[in-house]
Amino acid sequence: MDFDRLFYWSWEDPAPIDDAWLNKRDHPVMQGFATQLLVARDAYRRCHYSCRELHEHERARILAGTHPDQLLPRKPVRSRNPFAMAPNLPKHTKEFYQQLTKILRDPELCSAAYHLGEDYRVLALLGNEQRRRAERSGHSAAHCLAVNVLGDRQIDNAAWDTSICFYQEGLGHGDLLISNRFRDFVGDGWRVPQRYILSARDDGTLSGYTQEAGEGWSLP
Repeated sequence: MDFDRLFYWSWEDPAPIDDAWLNKRDHPVMQGFATQLLVARDAYRRCHYSCRELHEHERARILAGTHPDQLLPRKPVRSRNPFAMAPNLPKHTKEFYQQLTKILRDPELCSAAYHLGEDYRVLALLGNEQRRRAERSGHSAAHCLAVNVLGDRQIDNAAWDTSICFYQEGLGHGDLLISNRFRDFVGDGWRVPQRYILSARDDGTLSGYTQEAGEGWSLP
């Protein structure tokens, strides 16, 4: 109400700013904008705990005025990188993501490699672990956890301040290898992961590795 009282009708033509506000404050466009702000705030409260650090980092950048999308119109932001992969529905079970989150908490894990990086949530979890470590150590995300991804589509992760190396051919090393076709790498001269291989399907045991499996995940 204090803001609204700054504007008023005059006997003559009102100032352009007064005219714009008084004519549009009850307009559906303004109502839609206000609703969108409330929905965004509610979405932050309900954001998934496993990606909390990403949401908190973006929120902090918005409040500080350093977000890369600051003050940009919505349409250019959405079309800035037409080749970037948009968030998609989870491709794995809840247990798969829980197991991945557990593995990423290993303090001795220094790198991760994701083969056929088509699951946005996996990429978000990898980025979230980078941010979590960066916030605690003060180091850059790239120095906290090296992430290599082989896939046709990249993601727009500038707002996350994360570092992901995307490959169209080959794949960089990872102490953790995430792949349903891990035998293609392990048996093809690719450097064998030092700690973990995570697959969404049980493809049998692998020499030198202990076997664990759950609903929709396997650690050969």
